[in-house]
Amino acid sequence: MTTDDDDQVIMDIAISQRAPRHKKELFQFLRQQFIWVEGILLTPFETRAEAITGKHRKGDPERGAGFLIKHRGVREEYDRDRVRLYQLGRDLLPEVREQIEQGVLTKSFLHNWGLIMFCAGYCCAHILDNTDHLGGLRGGEITGKKRLKSAERLWVAKLILSNIARVKTRTEAEEITVKQICGILDEFKKSASEAKSKYGQFDAAWFKNLLVVEKDALKQTYTAKKGFSLAEMEKLSKQPSALAIPPLPTSPS
Repeated sequence: MTTDDDDQVIMDIAISQRAPRHKKELFQFLRQQFIWVEGILLTPFETRAEAITGKHRKGDPERGAGFLIKHRGVREEYDRDRVRLYQLGRDLLPEVREQIEQGVLTKSFLHNWGLIMFCAGYCCAHILDNTDHLGGLRGGEITGKKRLKSAERLWVAKLILSNIARVKTRTEAEEITVKQICGILDEFKKSASEAKSKYGQFDAAWFKNLLVVEKDALKQTYTAKKGFSLAEMEKLSKQPSALAIPPLPTSPS
C-alpha cells in the first residue's frame, strides 16, 4: 500500500524525471511501480481458442477488451514467449512483493525486479496492441457454425415433412422424428464403424445435438412452439442447397 506521502514523492520523481534522492524514496517509487506490475500480470490471459471465438472481447472480437493479454496470432514463437513470460512474472510476484517490503537492495532483488518489469512490459504490449491477425480464422469459425446450424435445420425439416405425411399431427411427426434420431444414435452404439460408413462426416454428436436427450425431445428451436413452421420447412426443402446433410431414415422407427 502507498501513502499520500508516497504518492507525492512518486509524482515529484515522475514530473521532474529525477532519480530518487535516497533509499526510502526509491522504495516508495518501487512500491507504486509494483502496483502497476501486479495489475498487468493479474490481467486475464487469452488463449488462441478464446481469441477466435471472442469469448472475452465484449462484442468487439477484432479490437478486443481493453484489459486482456490478447493472443495476437502473429507468430507462434511470440505467443510461446507471451505464455512463458506471463507465467514467470506471476511466479515472481510474491517474492518481489516481500523484497520491496523488506526495503533492502540485494542482488537477488535487482535481478528479480529487472525480470518482472520485462515480463510486465511484454504482457502490456499484448494488452495495448489492437492488431488482429485472426480475422480470417474467426470468420471461418462463424461461417462454419452457421453452415452447421443450417444443415441441421434442413435435415430436420426434411425428416419432419416426410413423417407428417404418414401421421395426422405435427406433434406425432416430431415424436417419430425423435425416435428416428434415437435409432441412429443406437446404430453408433452398436457399431460405430458401420454407422460411420452409412452417415459419413456426420457423427453421433451431430445427431445428439438435435435433441434434449434427458427429455427425449427435439430441441425447441426445431419445434412448432418456437415457430419452425411447416411452411418454412417446405421452403427450405424446395430451395437448391449445397449443404451436405445425412441420409434420411427410410422408415419411422
